[in-house]
Amino acid sequence: MINYKQELLFLISIINNSGVFISQFRTRKYKKLDADVVKKQKQPRLALTTQIKSLLSSLKGADKLFIAILASSGRRGKDIQRLSADNISFLNNRYICQIPRDKCNNLAITFSFYWDPSLGLDAREMDQLMADLSADYSFEQINRQMISRKTKAAGFDLHSLRHRCCIRLVRQNFSVDEILSQIGWKSLDSFIRYSKLSIIDIKMFSNLDSVLSFVNAKFKN
Repeated sequence: MINYKQELLFLISIINNSGVFISQFRTRKYKKLDADVVKKQKQPRLALTTQIKSLLSSLKGADKLFIAILASSGRRGKDIQRLSADNISFLNNRYICQIPRDKCNNLAITFSFYWDPSLGLDAREMDQLMADLSADYSFEQINRQMISRKTKAAGFDLHSLRHRCCIRLVRQNFSVDEILSQIGWKSLDSFIRYSKLSIIDIKMFSNLDSVLSFVNAKFKN
């Protein structure tokens, strides 16, 4: 059965946060998913702050940077692996990154990020790790399988860092447009699928981890 109340709340949140999408919402085929279908969808277990901090404390060098960049930027793991040290610059307290392509673009794209403040990262330490990378270093050298095993041992899925970043940006009052651009989504459908809750609902929780715990419990596989 369709939850029309939730549908209405989500439409209101879109109008409040990004008027650009109103015309798109009217014209595109909006796929309504009832509660039974949603429960059957595979939902990565979202990473709580303490879990990410614990994992980061056990990692060093490029492996630590890889997780920190994923959590801070919300980009796909494959996007970060396309990064090389000579394509990363630092400007106005943000890292500017250029990659040759991503899932939605065949041309070179640029994205930026700053260290996720919710993780309490030591910016000086992380900046030094970046500076220590050799000029020809590429994150393609990262062993994704090994990193994935470590994240699962820590209690979350690697790809869920993308979900977490989306929810964090909503709580920090980024607009839908800004979130789509930051994380690298092409359509509003991706925002709906990853955020899981309406913008209004996400902001009603007292803190970020409360949202993540709720989503983990609601969409538990």
